[in-house]
Amino acid sequence: MDIEVILERHDQRIQTLERDMGAMKEVQTEIRSMHETLLTLANELKHTNEHLARHERKIDEIDLKL
Repeated sequence: MDIEVILERHDQRIQTLERDMGAMKEVQTEIRSMHETLLTLANELKHTNEHLARHERKIDEIDLKL
């Protein structure tokens, strides 16, 4: 096989890998963004549940007085 053909194939493969790597970086960025969003939502849900639990206790207290 001619060395130029081998080098050309090698260069094409490198270009393909570089393109794929660029796409993977975009996916990685999106996953990080989704991770941050999920952390925020989980934290908000935790606070909502705590708030709900306080209201349930207050309702139970009112029910006991009636």
